Amino acid sequence: MNRHDVAQWFNALAPRERRLVAFGAAAVVLLIAYIAVVEPLAQRRAQLEQGVAAQRTLLAWMNEVAGQVSPPGAQQVGSGDSLFATVDRSARATVLAEALQRLQPEGQQTVRVWLDNAQFDELVRWIGTLEREHRIMVSVLTIERTQESGLVNARLTLERP
Repeated sequence: MNRHDVAQWFNALAPRERRLVAFGAAAVVLLIAYIAVVEPLAQRRAQLEQGVAAQRTLLAWMNEVAGQVSPPGAQQVGSGDSLFATVDRSARATVLAEALQRLQPEGQQTVRVWLDNAQFDELVRWIGTLEREHRIMVSVLTIERTQESGLVNARLTLERP
């Protein structure tokens, strides 16, 4: 059925039937517009409102725990200590003290560390503690496996940014 046939059919209808068909066509167009445009927008808005509520809850929790977290750069132990002193003290406070062979400062912001037959798990914990509590980062790390299981030889270069 082409456009000309539809126009002829429509003109053949009685005036009352033409109004009824026009009203029905308008209702169908409005229904399609609602289904295609309005309903998806309403669903998206509801999703966004749920996301905002979740983010507000997260923000409230973050504000609550913010006072419990130390600010970046804060050091929990010996905030005025040199990098060398902090590394030495923290290593000797662990079981790594036995493995510590040498500490060599290289300026104010760098220290080289030699460990022989160190427990690998303790080494990883110590590095994590240095980063977390003292803001000391590993810039170079060389680890060699030893004959004994769980023990390594390690060479580290530590820096304070």
